[in-house]
Amino acid sequence: MWLKCILVLIAIAGSAQASHFRGSFITWVVNQTDYNYYPANYYASLVKVHVKYGASWRRSDGSSHCSNSSIANCQFFNHGSWSLYRVYGSGYPQSYYSTFSAGFYCEKFSVDTDFTIGSNKVTIYVPKSYTYRAVTSSCCWIYGLRSYSSSSWHVEAIISLQKTYNGRVYKINTPPQISHIPIIQHNLYSSNYRTQSYILPVYDPDNDLVKCRWAANFSEGGGIWNSRNGLVVLSSKCVLTMFSSPYSHYANYKGWQALAIMVEDFEYNNVSHSYEKRHSIPLQFTVHLHMGNGSVIYGKNDTHCTSPYQHHASIAPSPTRSLTPKTTGYPQMVSSVPTIPPVQALDGCQYYQVLSEADRASSYYDWSSYRCDRELYGWYRFMGSAGNRMQNTCPQTGSYRCGSYYQGWLQGSMPSQYEGAVPRTVCFSTYYNCYCSYTQSIYVKNCGFFLCLLAQ
Repeated sequence: MWLKCILVLIAIAGSAQASHFRGSFITWVVNQTDYNYYPANYYASLVKVHVKYGASWRRSDGSSHCSNSSIANCQFFNHGSWSLYRVYGSGYPQSYYSTFSAGFYCEKFSVDTDFTIGSNKVTIYVPKSYTYRAVTSSCCWIYGLRSYSSSSWHVEAIISLQKTYNGRVYKINTPPQISHIPIIQHNLYSSNYRTQSYILPVYDPDNDLVKCRWAANFSEGGGIWNSRNGLVVLSSKCVLTMFSSPYSHYANYKGWQALAIMVEDFEYNNVSHSYEKRHSIPLQFTVHLHMGNGSVIYGKNDTHCTSPYQHHASIAPSPTRSLTPKTTGYPQMVSSVPTIPPVQALDGCQYYQVLSEADRASSYYDWSSYRCDRELYGWYRFMGSAGNRMQNTCPQTGSYRCGSYYQGWLQGSMPSQYEGAVPRTVCFSTYYNCYCSYTQSIYVKNCGFFLCLLAQ
Protein backbone atom coordinates (compact mmCIF):
# COMPACT_ATOMS: atom_id res chain seq x y z
CA MET A 1 0.00 0.00 0.00
CA TRP A 2 1.06 3.56 -0.51
CA LEU A 3 -0.09 7.09 -0.08
CA LYS A 4 -1.77 9.04 -2.82
CA CYS A 5 -0.65 11.98 -4.97
CA ILE A 6 2.39 14.15 -5.18
CA LEU A 7 1.45 16.70 -2.58
CA VAL A 8 1.12 14.15 0.19
CA LEU A 9 3.94 13.06 2.31
CA ILE A 10 4.69 14.85 3.17
CA ALA A 11 -17.94 28.16 29.36
CA ILE A 12 -14.42 30.24 30.94
CA ALA A 13 -17.76 34.72 31.49
CA GLY A 14 -14.72 36.65 32.73
CA SER A 15 -13.32 40.05 32.07
CA ALA A 16 -10.22 41.61 30.56
CA GLN A 17 -9.02 44.86 29.05
CA ALA A 18 -10.87 45.94 25.91
CA SER A 19 -9.85 46.67 22.29
CA HIS A 20 -6.54 44.82 22.40
CA PHE A 21 -7.51 41.14 21.99
CA ARG A 22 -5.60 39.02 19.43
CA GLY A 23 -6.61 35.46 20.34
CA SER A 24 -6.76 32.75 23.01
CA PHE A 25 -7.15 29.06 23.78
CA ILE A 26 -8.00 26.95 26.81
CA THR A 27 -7.66 23.24 27.55
CA TRP A 28 -7.36 21.05 30.64
CA VAL A 29 -6.15 17.72 32.06
CA VAL A 30 -7.33 15.56 34.96
CA ASN A 31 -4.93 12.99 36.36
CA GLN A 32 -6.80 9.71 36.80
CA THR A 33 -5.03 9.05 40.12
CA ASP A 34 -6.06 12.46 41.40
CA TYR A 35 -9.63 11.67 40.45
CA ASN A 36 -9.79 8.27 42.12
CA TYR A 37 -8.06 9.21 45.36
CA TYR A 38 -7.49 12.32 47.43
CA PRO A 39 -5.80 11.95 50.86
CA ALA A 40 -7.69 14.55 52.90
CA ASN A 41 -11.23 13.76 54.06
CA TYR A 42 -12.31 17.38 53.60
CA TYR A 43 -11.33 17.22 49.95
CA ALA A 44 -12.46 13.64 49.34
CA SER A 45 -15.12 14.80 46.90
CA LEU A 46 -12.77 17.11 45.02
CA VAL A 47 -10.58 16.60 41.99
CA LYS A 48 -7.64 18.60 40.71
CA VAL A 49 -8.16 20.04 37.23
CA HIS A 50 -5.00 21.34 35.57
CA VAL A 51 -6.05 24.16 33.25
CA LYS A 52 -3.79 25.61 30.57
CA TYR A 53 -4.70 28.72 28.63
CA GLY A 54 -2.98 31.12 26.29
CA ALA A 55 -3.68 34.68 25.24
CA SER A 56 -2.46 37.25 22.74
CA TRP A 57 -2.84 41.02 23.18
CA ARG A 58 -1.72 44.27 21.62
CA ARG A 59 1.76 44.87 23.04
CA SER A 60 1.34 48.65 23.25
CA ASP A 61 -1.44 48.08 25.77
CA GLY A 62 0.26 48.95 29.05
CA SER A 63 -0.82 45.71 30.74
CA SER A 64 0.77 43.53 28.03
CA HIS A 65 4.08 45.25 27.30
CA CYS A 66 6.29 42.18 26.97
CA SER A 67 10.05 42.50 26.49
CA ASN A 68 13.18 40.33 26.56
CA SER A 69 13.59 41.28 30.20
CA SER A 70 10.05 40.34 31.19
CA ILE A 71 10.47 36.92 29.52
CA ALA A 72 13.83 36.29 31.20
CA ASN A 73 12.45 37.28 34.61
CA CYS A 74 9.12 35.49 34.28
CA GLN A 75 7.04 38.63 34.65
CA PHE A 76 3.38 37.85 35.25
CA PHE A 77 0.79 39.93 33.34
CA ASN A 78 -2.55 40.18 35.11
CA HIS A 79 -5.23 40.22 32.44
CA GLY A 80 -8.70 39.72 33.83
CA SER A 81 -10.31 36.45 34.87
CA TRP A 82 -12.12 33.32 33.78
CA SER A 83 -15.52 32.50 35.22
CA LEU A 84 -16.56 28.96 36.05
CA TYR A 85 -20.16 27.72 35.94
CA ARG A 86 -21.57 24.36 36.97
CA VAL A 87 -23.69 22.96 34.15
CA TYR A 88 -26.72 20.75 34.71
CA GLY A 89 -28.39 18.45 32.22
CA SER A 90 -27.49 18.88 28.57
CA GLY A 91 -25.98 22.33 29.07
CA TYR A 92 -28.50 24.57 30.79
CA PRO A 93 -29.50 25.66 33.33
CA GLN A 94 -26.17 26.54 34.90
CA SER A 95 -25.09 28.21 38.10
CA TYR A 96 -22.12 30.48 38.79
CA TYR A 97 -19.39 28.64 40.66
CA SER A 98 -16.12 30.57 40.86
CA THR A 99 -13.42 32.55 39.02
CA PHE A 100 -9.70 32.22 38.46
CA SER A 101 -7.04 34.44 36.96
CA ALA A 102 -6.59 34.90 33.21
CA GLY A 103 -3.11 36.37 33.71
CA PHE A 104 -0.14 34.91 31.83
CA TYR A 105 3.62 34.74 31.46
CA CYS A 106 4.90 36.30 28.24
CA GLU A 107 6.51 33.91 25.74
CA LYS A 108 6.82 35.86 22.49
CA PHE A 109 6.40 39.41 21.24
CA SER A 110 6.87 41.61 18.21
CA VAL A 111 7.61 45.33 18.28
CA ASP A 112 6.80 46.20 14.67
CA THR A 113 3.52 44.24 14.52
CA ASP A 114 2.65 45.10 18.12
CA PHE A 115 1.65 41.82 19.78
CA THR A 116 2.36 39.88 22.96
CA ILE A 117 1.68 36.15 23.36
CA GLY A 118 1.75 34.22 26.64
CA SER A 119 0.24 31.34 28.59
CA ASN A 120 -0.23 30.01 32.09
CA LYS A 121 -1.13 26.80 33.91
CA VAL A 122 -3.53 26.87 36.84
CA THR A 123 -4.75 24.09 39.12
CA ILE A 124 -8.33 24.33 40.35
CA TYR A 125 -10.11 22.06 42.86
CA VAL A 126 -13.73 21.28 42.06
CA PRO A 127 -16.26 18.58 43.07
CA LYS A 128 -16.14 15.35 41.10
CA SER A 129 -18.59 14.03 38.53
CA TYR A 130 -19.90 17.41 37.39
CA THR A 131 -19.62 19.33 34.16
CA TYR A 132 -18.34 22.90 34.17
CA ARG A 133 -18.34 25.72 31.64
CA ALA A 134 -15.38 28.08 31.62
CA VAL A 135 -15.84 31.33 29.74
CA THR A 136 -14.25 34.74 29.26
CA SER A 137 -15.59 37.47 27.00
CA SER A 138 -15.47 41.21 26.48
CA CYS A 139 -14.77 43.77 23.76
CA CYS A 140 -12.84 44.09 21.57
CA TRP A 141 -10.70 42.37 19.00
CA ILE A 142 -7.88 44.61 17.75
CA TYR A 143 -8.77 47.43 15.44
CA GLY A 144 -7.64 47.01 11.83
CA LEU A 145 -8.57 43.38 11.16
CA ARG A 146 -9.51 42.65 7.57
CA SER A 147 -13.03 41.75 8.72
CA TYR A 148 -15.02 42.08 11.94
CA SER A 149 -12.52 44.59 13.30
CA SER A 150 -13.16 45.65 16.93
CA SER A 151 -15.88 43.02 17.38
CA SER A 152 -16.55 41.29 20.71
CA TRP A 153 -14.40 38.34 21.72
CA HIS A 154 -15.66 35.23 23.47
CA VAL A 155 -13.78 32.06 24.49
CA GLU A 156 -15.34 29.12 26.31
CA ALA A 157 -14.77 25.43 26.97
CA ILE A 158 -16.69 22.61 28.65
CA ILE A 159 -14.83 20.75 31.41
CA SER A 160 -16.53 17.39 31.84
CA LEU A 161 -15.54 15.37 34.92
CA GLN A 162 -17.93 12.55 34.12
CA LYS A 163 -16.35 9.25 33.16
CA THR A 164 -17.11 7.75 29.75
CA TYR A 165 -16.96 4.11 28.62
CA ASN A 166 -14.95 3.21 25.53
CA GLY A 167 -15.87 -0.47 25.52
CA ARG A 168 -12.97 -1.41 27.80
CA VAL A 169 -12.70 1.00 30.74
CA TYR A 170 -14.52 3.88 32.40
CA LYS A 171 -12.34 6.97 32.60
CA ILE A 172 -12.26 10.73 32.23
CA ASN A 173 -11.24 11.38 28.66
CA THR A 174 -8.55 14.04 28.21
CA PRO A 175 -9.29 16.77 25.64
CA PRO A 176 -6.90 17.78 22.86
CA GLN A 177 -3.92 19.82 24.03
CA ILE A 178 -2.72 23.04 22.39
CA SER A 179 0.96 23.82 22.91
CA HIS A 180 0.77 27.54 22.15
CA ILE A 181 -0.96 30.16 20.01
CA PRO A 182 0.31 29.85 16.44
CA ILE A 183 2.34 32.64 14.87
CA ILE A 184 1.73 32.56 11.14
CA GLN A 185 3.19 35.13 8.76
CA HIS A 186 2.25 34.27 5.20
CA ASN A 187 3.81 35.94 2.16
CA LEU A 188 1.14 36.46 -0.48
CA TYR A 189 3.83 37.05 -3.10
CA SER A 190 5.79 34.13 -4.62
CA SER A 191 7.93 33.63 -7.72
CA ASN A 192 5.35 31.09 -8.82
CA TYR A 193 1.88 29.97 -7.89
CA ARG A 194 2.16 27.86 -4.76
CA THR A 195 0.51 26.91 -1.51
CA GLN A 196 2.03 26.91 1.95
CA SER A 197 0.72 24.69 4.73
CA TYR A 198 0.97 25.29 8.47
CA ILE A 199 0.44 22.53 11.02
CA LEU A 200 -1.57 23.67 14.02
CA PRO A 201 0.05 22.93 17.43
CA VAL A 202 -2.43 20.30 18.66
CA TYR A 203 -2.23 16.69 19.90
CA ASP A 204 -4.22 14.31 22.10
CA PRO A 205 -2.69 12.54 25.16
CA ASP A 206 -5.25 9.71 24.90
CA ASN A 207 -4.25 9.12 21.28
CA ASP A 208 -7.80 9.87 20.18
CA LEU A 209 -8.53 10.94 16.63
CA VAL A 210 -8.11 14.74 16.46
CA LYS A 211 -9.94 16.90 13.93
CA CYS A 212 -10.25 20.63 13.38
CA ARG A 213 -13.11 22.69 11.98
CA TRP A 214 -14.09 26.33 11.71
CA ALA A 215 -16.10 27.80 14.57
CA ALA A 216 -19.81 27.69 13.78
CA ASN A 217 -21.34 30.38 16.02
CA PHE A 218 -20.62 33.18 18.50
CA SER A 219 -20.16 30.86 21.50
CA GLU A 220 -17.40 29.05 19.62
CA GLY A 221 -15.63 32.03 18.08
CA GLY A 222 -17.01 35.29 19.38
CA GLY A 223 -17.49 38.15 16.94
CA ILE A 224 -14.92 36.84 14.43
CA TRP A 225 -16.31 33.30 14.16
CA ASN A 226 -17.10 33.76 10.45
CA SER A 227 -14.24 36.08 9.44
CA ARG A 228 -12.15 33.68 7.30
CA ASN A 229 -11.61 34.25 3.57
CA GLY A 230 -11.02 32.04 0.56
CA LEU A 231 -7.23 32.35 0.77
CA VAL A 232 -7.15 30.30 3.99
CA VAL A 233 -8.21 26.66 3.83
CA LEU A 234 -8.53 24.47 6.95
CA SER A 235 -8.37 20.69 6.66
CA SER A 236 -9.87 18.30 9.19
CA LYS A 237 -6.27 17.18 9.87
CA CYS A 238 -5.63 20.56 11.56
CA VAL A 239 -3.57 21.99 8.71
CA LEU A 240 -4.01 25.54 7.37
CA THR A 241 -3.20 26.02 3.69
CA MET A 242 -2.73 29.48 2.14
CA PHE A 243 -2.09 30.64 -1.41
CA SER A 244 0.57 32.81 -3.03
CA SER A 245 1.00 34.30 -6.50
CA PRO A 246 3.88 35.73 -8.62
CA TYR A 247 1.76 38.79 -9.24
CA SER A 248 -0.16 41.16 -7.03
CA HIS A 249 -3.37 39.13 -7.35
CA TYR A 250 -3.73 38.77 -3.58
CA ALA A 251 -2.46 42.19 -2.54
CA ASN A 252 -5.95 43.26 -1.50
CA TYR A 253 -5.92 40.46 1.10
CA LYS A 254 -2.88 41.74 2.99
CA GLY A 255 -3.26 42.67 6.63
CA TRP A 256 -4.31 40.84 9.79
CA GLN A 257 -6.87 38.02 9.53
CA ALA A 258 -8.56 36.63 12.67
CA LEU A 259 -9.39 32.91 12.72
CA ALA A 260 -11.58 30.89 15.11
CA ILE A 261 -11.10 27.11 15.09
CA MET A 262 -12.53 24.24 17.17
CA VAL A 263 -10.18 21.34 17.96
CA GLU A 264 -12.11 18.14 18.65
CA ASP A 265 -11.18 14.61 19.73
CA PHE A 266 -12.98 11.37 18.88
CA GLU A 267 -12.51 8.31 21.08
CA TYR A 268 -12.80 4.87 19.52
CA ASN A 269 -15.52 2.73 21.09
CA ASN A 270 -14.53 -0.94 21.06
CA VAL A 271 -18.13 -2.09 21.38
CA SER A 272 -19.85 0.00 18.71
CA HIS A 273 -16.64 0.12 16.62
CA SER A 274 -17.17 3.80 15.92
CA TYR A 275 -15.59 7.11 16.90
CA GLU A 276 -17.44 9.20 19.49
CA LYS A 277 -16.77 12.91 19.95
CA ARG A 278 -15.60 13.84 23.45
CA HIS A 279 -14.49 17.49 23.50
CA SER A 280 -14.38 20.74 21.53
CA ILE A 281 -11.50 23.05 22.44
CA PRO A 282 -11.35 26.65 21.13
CA LEU A 283 -8.31 28.12 19.36
CA GLN A 284 -8.43 31.74 18.19
CA PHE A 285 -5.53 33.69 16.68
CA THR A 286 -4.51 36.16 13.99
CA VAL A 287 -2.59 35.53 10.76
CA HIS A 288 -0.36 38.19 9.19
CA LEU A 289 -0.83 38.21 5.40
CA HIS A 290 1.91 40.34 3.83
CA MET A 291 3.71 41.04 0.54
CA GLY A 292 7.24 40.15 1.63
CA ASN A 293 7.65 42.18 4.80
CA GLY A 294 7.02 39.85 7.72
CA SER A 295 7.85 40.97 11.25
CA VAL A 296 10.69 39.94 13.56
CA ILE A 297 9.55 37.78 16.47
CA TYR A 298 11.30 37.61 19.84
CA GLY A 299 10.85 34.77 22.30
CA LYS A 300 10.40 31.02 22.37
CA ASN A 301 7.73 28.41 21.78
CA ASP A 302 6.98 27.49 25.38
CA THR A 303 7.38 29.19 28.72
CA HIS A 304 9.53 27.70 31.49
CA CYS A 305 8.02 29.92 34.15
CA THR A 306 6.05 28.09 36.82
CA SER A 307 3.48 29.21 39.33
CA PRO A 308 2.22 26.96 42.16
CA TYR A 309 -1.09 28.79 41.92
CA GLN A 310 -3.89 26.47 43.07
CA HIS A 311 -7.46 27.58 43.35
CA HIS A 312 -10.00 25.79 45.56
CA ALA A 313 -13.07 26.93 43.70
CA SER A 314 -15.65 28.33 46.14
CA ILE A 315 -14.02 26.41 49.00
CA ALA A 316 -10.79 28.09 50.06
CA PRO A 317 -9.18 31.46 49.32
CA SER A 318 -6.53 31.60 46.62
CA PRO A 319 -3.05 31.09 48.08
CA THR A 320 -0.35 33.67 47.43
CA ARG A 321 1.30 33.29 44.04
CA SER A 322 5.09 33.04 43.98
CA LEU A 323 7.24 33.16 40.85
CA THR A 324 10.44 31.26 40.24
CA PRO A 325 12.38 32.38 37.16
CA LYS A 326 13.84 29.40 35.31
CA THR A 327 15.46 31.15 32.38
CA THR A 328 18.80 32.93 32.15
CA GLY A 329 19.76 35.69 29.76
CA TYR A 330 17.67 37.02 26.92
CA PRO A 331 15.83 34.82 24.44
CA GLN A 332 17.31 34.58 21.00
CA MET A 333 15.94 36.89 18.32
CA VAL A 334 14.61 34.92 15.38
CA SER A 335 13.29 35.99 12.00
CA SER A 336 10.46 33.49 12.07
CA VAL A 337 8.91 31.10 14.56
CA PRO A 338 7.68 27.62 13.57
CA THR A 339 3.96 27.13 13.90
CA ILE A 340 4.62 24.17 16.20
CA PRO A 341 7.67 22.35 17.50
CA PRO A 342 8.88 19.91 14.81
CA VAL A 343 6.61 16.88 14.63
CA GLN A 344 9.76 14.74 14.84
CA ALA A 345 9.87 15.82 18.50
CA LEU A 346 6.61 14.01 19.25
CA ASP A 347 6.84 10.35 20.20
CA GLY A 348 5.20 8.86 17.14
CA CYS A 349 4.73 5.50 18.87
CA GLN A 350 2.25 7.26 21.18
CA TYR A 351 0.92 10.11 19.05
CA TYR A 352 -0.10 8.87 15.62
CA GLN A 353 -3.17 8.85 13.43
CA VAL A 354 -4.58 5.88 11.53
CA LEU A 355 -5.00 5.36 7.78
CA SER A 356 -7.39 2.44 7.28
CA GLU A 357 -9.31 3.17 4.06
CA ALA A 358 -9.67 0.22 1.69
CA ASP A 359 -8.77 2.34 -1.34
CA ARG A 360 -5.18 2.56 -0.07
CA ALA A 361 -4.57 -1.16 -0.63
CA SER A 362 -2.48 -2.28 -3.62
CA SER A 363 -5.42 -4.31 -4.91
CA TYR A 364 -7.65 -1.25 -5.25
CA TYR A 365 -7.99 0.81 -8.41
CA ASP A 366 -10.55 3.21 -9.84
CA TRP A 367 -10.41 4.80 -13.27
CA SER A 368 -13.23 7.25 -12.60
CA SER A 369 -11.89 9.42 -9.78
CA TYR A 370 -8.56 10.65 -8.41
CA ARG A 371 -7.84 11.38 -4.77
CA CYS A 372 -5.04 13.29 -3.08
CA ASP A 373 -3.34 13.17 0.34
CA ARG A 374 -1.91 16.69 0.41
CA GLU A 375 -3.62 17.37 3.76
CA LEU A 376 -1.89 14.60 5.72
CA TYR A 377 0.69 15.86 8.24
CA GLY A 378 2.16 14.12 11.27
CA TRP A 379 2.79 10.49 12.24
CA TYR A 380 0.53 7.93 10.52
CA ARG A 381 0.02 4.19 10.89
CA PHE A 382 -1.52 1.93 8.22
CA MET A 383 -4.11 -0.44 9.65
CA GLY A 384 -7.19 -2.44 8.75
CA SER A 385 -8.24 -2.59 5.11
CA ALA A 386 -5.29 -0.38 4.14
CA GLY A 387 -2.74 -3.00 5.23
CA ASN A 388 0.02 -2.68 7.82
CA ARG A 389 2.70 -0.51 6.14
CA MET A 390 3.52 1.55 3.09
CA GLN A 391 4.48 -0.53 0.08
CA ASN A 392 8.21 -0.40 -0.68
CA THR A 393 8.08 -1.75 -4.23
CA CYS A 394 6.60 -0.22 -7.35
CA PRO A 395 2.87 -1.01 -7.60
CA GLN A 396 1.39 -2.93 -10.47
CA THR A 397 1.21 -0.82 -13.63
CA GLY A 398 -1.70 -0.54 -16.01
CA SER A 399 -4.29 0.80 -13.59
CA TYR A 400 -4.93 3.75 -11.28
CA ARG A 401 -3.95 2.11 -8.03
CA CYS A 402 -5.20 3.82 -4.87
CA GLY A 403 -7.57 5.84 -7.02
CA SER A 404 -4.74 8.27 -7.77
CA TYR A 405 -2.93 9.23 -10.94
CA TYR A 406 0.40 9.36 -9.10
CA GLN A 407 0.93 6.42 -6.73
CA GLY A 408 3.40 6.87 -3.89
CA TRP A 409 5.63 4.00 -2.78
CA LEU A 410 8.62 3.82 -0.44
CA GLN A 411 12.17 3.52 -1.76
CA GLY A 412 14.40 1.60 0.62
CA SER A 413 13.98 -0.99 3.35
CA MET A 414 11.90 -0.72 6.51
CA PRO A 415 13.97 0.16 9.63
CA SER A 416 14.49 -1.99 12.70
CA GLN A 417 13.25 -0.84 16.10
CA TYR A 418 16.67 0.24 17.41
CA GLU A 419 17.23 2.63 14.46
CA GLY A 420 14.51 5.06 15.55
CA ALA A 421 13.07 7.46 12.95
CA VAL A 422 15.02 7.15 9.70
CA PRO A 423 14.77 9.29 6.53
CA ARG A 424 13.32 7.69 3.43
CA THR A 425 12.21 8.81 -0.02
CA VAL A 426 8.79 8.23 -1.50
CA CYS A 427 8.60 7.81 -5.27
CA PHE A 428 5.50 8.95 -7.14
CA SER A 429 5.01 7.12 -10.41
CA THR A 430 2.18 7.13 -12.93
CA TYR A 431 -0.07 4.20 -13.68
CA TYR A 432 1.89 3.18 -16.79
CA ASN A 433 5.50 2.91 -15.49
CA CYS A 434 7.69 2.85 -12.37
CA TYR A 435 9.68 5.98 -13.17
CA CYS A 436 9.82 8.47 -10.28
CA SER A 437 8.07 11.49 -11.73
CA TYR A 438 8.25 13.17 -8.31
CA THR A 439 9.80 12.36 -4.95
CA GLN A 440 9.11 13.39 -1.36
CA SER A 441 11.24 12.98 1.78
CA ILE A 442 9.61 11.42 4.84
CA TYR A 443 10.59 9.61 8.05
CA VAL A 444 9.76 5.99 8.86
CA LYS A 445 9.81 4.49 12.37
CA ASN A 446 9.50 0.93 13.67
CA CYS A 447 7.48 0.80 16.92
CA GLY A 448 6.72 -2.92 16.61
CA PHE A 449 4.50 -1.59 13.83
CA PHE A 450 5.51 0.88 11.16
CA LEU A 451 4.81 4.62 11.14
CA CYS A 452 5.38 7.29 8.53
CA LEU A 453 6.02 10.94 9.36
CA LEU A 454 4.37 13.08 6.71
CA ALA A 455 5.40 16.74 6.76
CA GLN A 456 6.80 19.43 4.56
